[in-house]
Amino acid sequence: MWFLRGCSSRMASSKPVRRSYWQTCRLKGDHLLVGVSSQLRHEVKGLDEIISPTDQDYPASGLKVASLIRMGMIATLPSNAILGRVGSISSLRLTRLMGNFIAAMKVT
Repeated sequence: MWFLRGCSSRMASSKPVRRSYWQTCRLKGDHLLVGVSSQLRHEVKGLDEIISPTDQDYPASGLKVASLIRMGMIATLPSNAILGRVGSISSLRLTRLMGNFIAAMKVT
């Protein structure tokens, strides 16, 4: 989890705003991020994943409630848009999520 500078068109100021995004990999100083939401009903089976308080990596995530890691909500942001780190997920979960994403992007 990261703190990001507000860059939404709905935001009138450039004050730092907490956004729920997960860093998944780093590309030449930019960060590839995916959305995190407490709206579990939006889960896309086989792509997204719910992280719950009973999961081993939940305490390290910095989340307050069960949340949905939304692999379909992708953004690339420069390093200067990220103000700090809030939490992390396990490498096992990250690997599984990346595998889900790659499988979803394959064209048949």
